[in-house]
Amino acid sequence: YREYYVTTGISQSRLYPGIREVLETLTAAGRPVAVATQKPQRLARTVLAHHGIDAFFQGIHGSGDDETAVEGVPLGKTEIIAAALRDLDTQHAIMVGDRAQDVSGAIANGLDCIGVGWGFAPDGELEDAGSFAVVGDTTELLTVIDRLQAIHFAAMSGVSNDGNV
Repeated sequence: YREYYVTTGISQSRLYPGIREVLETLTAAGRPVAVATQKPQRLARTVLAHHGIDAFFQGIHGSGDDETAVEGVPLGKTEIIAAALRDLDTQHAIMVGDRAQDVSGAIANGLDCIGVGWGFAPDGELEDAGSFAVVGDTTELLTVIDRLQAIHFAAMSGVSNDGNV
């Protein structure tokens, strides 16, 4: 499968509608972005470069080319997300993912996760895994990112229960 994907599948792949615009919006707002995928890291870099979006990312992290880590132990999503977080200069990161592993890996790293309904997860998987929200398109994704950012800033602003700031 991997060999076919590299020789044929990448050229046939397409970005989901609105993804380039999401990356442009986040970049313009000064929000750093990284990739944390269980695909082999080299393959992830190749796919992102093919679509001309690799420059948007401060880091691209995945499994080894043989899909193993040190001593033959497969890298899990939690470890891959932790590696990606080290590339980001931010106080508050948000994970965006399309499978339960993305949500559980985010939670294990202390992150909120926004599920995207256009991926491969069966209905209900992302909600059951504990995602903050599941979005249906990229416009909704940006709205939820902004909402999470506002919640984080409010939590860090020193607002007391009496409403005084």
